[in-house]
Amino acid sequence: MECLLCKQTSTTKKVRSRFVKVAKYDTDFCPIHADSAVNSLYYNIFVCPHCGFSFSEDFSRYFPPTTMEIIMEKVSSKWVPHHFSKERSIKDAINTYKLASYCGALKKGKHIILAGICLRIAWLYRIKQIKEQEERFLKFALKEYEASYSTGDFSGTQVSEARILISRRRSLKKDRQ
Repeated sequence: MECLLCKQTSTTKKVRSRFVKVAKYDTDFCPIHADSAVNSLYYNIFVCPHCGFSFSEDFSRYFPPTTMEIIMEKVSSKWVPHHFSKERSIKDAINTYKLASYCGALKKGKHIILAGICLRIAWLYRIKQIKEQEERFLKFALKEYEASYSTGDFSGTQVSEARILISRRRSLKKDRQ
């Protein structure tokens, strides 16, 4: 994988789709895997071992002016080389998503992308049964979905307006419980 920021290449682990067996989905689209040992959620984020920039396949290759420098200052200059290219624990997965969320915010990424990252962090906390963190990240996802809907930045992505509204409604419902 080539890093979007430093352009260096490294390897990363991915779960092949033929090994992913989803038994069902939660009401907020969280996949419940038939085999809990093979969870594709753990490997959606790429972490550059050289500079620390973290991103998903959904990130744009474009960096708005000055954002590269900001990311290099706030992430890369503090990065202690670390590889996430091996098998990941749920803790590793959460850390990679949090770093991708931070990098995406610094990059001024689309709200729809940041919403998806926050939603996946909430799902990982759900798996760990840490309710307060799940709810915290559901609120972050809701905020980003609302911003995406109001700015229309979901246009041109695989996410439909209907799915945003469903996600928003379900997040609000969970928030009220």
